[in-house]
Amino acid sequence: MATAADYEVFRARLRELRTAHGLSYERLAKAAYVSKSYLYKVAMGFKAPTVGLASRLDDALDSGGALAVLMARSPFDDEIVELAQRLRRSDLSPGMLVTLEEKSFRLRENYEHLLDARMLRKRQQCVVEQRASR
Repeated sequence: MATAADYEVFRARLRELRTAHGLSYERLAKAAYVSKSYLYKVAMGFKAPTVGLASRLDDALDSGGALAVLMARSPFDDEIVELAQRLRRSDLSPGMLVTLEEKSFRLRENYEHLLDARMLRKRQQCVVEQRASR
């Protein structure tokens, strides 16, 4: 379950992505299939975002699941983030990092009950697409 800090990070990232794309609340709301007032309330912190809304916003902003991941937390997320940060600071080769990331996806799939399986597949698909575009 997302915390107040997660919501704050979500709002900051949403603002960053929305302004980077030069979208108004109205245009983004239309692209994400929500009302402008609801989107504004989420962006201002009056309403909590859902995983579904975050996913639609990711699609509208072409952000590769960045917002949905913030809302789809599991008890292991903090540990995963810490591990990812350690790996980035390490002297592991990029190939080894890719291998470890793939294995972590497989491990996470074994615990789908902790995270919506659709979100996991979407995130995995985004990672694969990002690698293909490099």
